[in-house]
Amino acid sequence: SIAIQPKNPWAFHAMCHVMEEERGAKIGIEFLTSHRNDWKDSIISRHIAWHIMLYYLDLNQIDNLFQEFDDMLVPNLSSENSFALLDASAILWRLNVLGIDPGEKRWELVLKP
Repeated sequence: SIAIQPKNPWAFHAMCHVMEEERGAKIGIEFLTSHRNDWKDSIISRHIAWHIMLYYLDLNQIDNLFQEFDDMLVPNLSSENSFALLDASAILWRLNVLGIDPGEKRWELVLKP
């Protein structure tokens, strides 16, 4: 699908799951970031970025995860954007479960959008 329509965000979302199950986090990051211009303006761009954050978490690259969070999710956190709030809270919850402090500021952005 990507070969036929390189800006198909749903194909990139499907690839997120393929990379997670079959190829691994490092290859997933390389693939998705190298094609960022093809999906970054789509309706599900923040969710694709969330998958990148999961890959960074898998690789314990927490600074990169925070950078992706701050660049891709924070600008879109509002009470009108429930999908961004869902993805943000899901990644922050995972960090807390693992004993990684995401910082009070990030939680405040989610709790009081």
